[in-house]
Amino acid sequence: MDITNTIKNNKTIEGAVKKYGLQVKQTDFIARDGYIPELGPAKEFIDMASSAKIGAILKPLKTLQGWVILKPLEFKSIDEAKFMEEKNKFKETLLANKKEETFNKYFQDLKIKAGFVSYTGK
Repeated sequence: MDITNTIKNNKTIEGAVKKYGLQVKQTDFIARDGYIPELGPAKEFIDMASSAKIGAILKPLKTLQGWVILKPLEFKSIDEAKFMEEKNKFKETLLANKKEETFNKYFQDLKIKAGFVSYTGK
């Protein structure tokens, strides 16, 4: 790719973008399950950028809208306290759902074994 070579030679995205009449766009922080306007789901971008050093220019990434060249400017670390709080809430919700699912299955099996027929509600 010509732009890749231009970036390597100039060491900046800005110079290459100017030469090819393209645009540099910057986003706010993006969550792993987030969405990048004009590009789509962020997962592939996050996976690629999280393994790079801050300020490194990454190889072009093909998207449905065209090509994207990433340059991570900053990484935001997770909030440990918030993570633990959300983790515990998630664990409680998951356990409650699993209990309800197990009870409903048990109750349905019990109704079948007992030959229960409901004549109401239909």
